[in-house]
Amino acid sequence: MFPLHADEAQPDDGSGPPARYPEITAQELQASYDAITRRNLAIMTPCLAVLYLATALILALQPDGMWRLPRTVAALVTAATLLVMRWRLFLPTFRLAAVNLHGGLIAALILLNSLLDLAVTHDQFLTTNLILLLSAFGFAALSARLIGS
Repeated sequence: MFPLHADEAQPDDGSGPPARYPEITAQELQASYDAITRRNLAIMTPCLAVLYLATALILALQPDGMWRLPRTVAALVTAATLLVMRWRLFLPTFRLAAVNLHGGLIAALILLNSLLDLAVTHDQFLTTNLILLLSAFGFAALSARLIGS
């Protein structure tokens, strides 16, 4: 078992038995992981919200197009939802066990928005949407096991 903090590590001169580190329970490890995930989501959600706000602004300033208004509204709704999710992360009533579900919802929201944008534009040069789509799918796939538990 590895030490959790650098100050818990003890020098090993090789003369005695291997150093023993304090063992932690599975619940403590899960709580620690959830706290780290919460901090990461707290950084990621406002960054994604700014990205979608910028997307909405760019779409609103474009000349008239058939799908301009629905795409702008979708980007604004996505940004607002991400900001609400960020706010909920630090409510006193927020359970750390729900942090993985929060991450899955963020991934699903990005996936839905990207698929909607790709479906209505039929533009093969929208690499930003492809990158967001692949990132969201990867995040959802990697966290699916954690969401299910």
